[in-house]
Amino acid sequence: MKPEKIIIGIILVIVGLVLLYWGYQKLQPDEIEKSINTVNELYKNLSGSEIPAPYKKDNSAAIIILILGSISFLCGLFIINQSRK
Repeated sequence: MKPEKIIIGIILVIVGLVLLYWGYQKLQPDEIEKSINTVNELYKNLSGSEIPAPYKKDNSAAIIILILGSISFLCGLFIINQSRK
């Protein structure tokens, strides 16, 4: 067992978990989206038609963060597993 590899693996796992949490939080609807959805549901119930969404949040940064977090987490697990052999 090499302690250096285990430490690096643990750090990568922690960084991966933090990135996954951060990316997940960025995917959640913000206050503007919640307000627009509320108004749209009210309008749909009253008139039967929907208001076209004027605001669309860009989720590409959140998806990239989730991918990087997944890669970091899996690499950390791989390094920890390899250091045990």
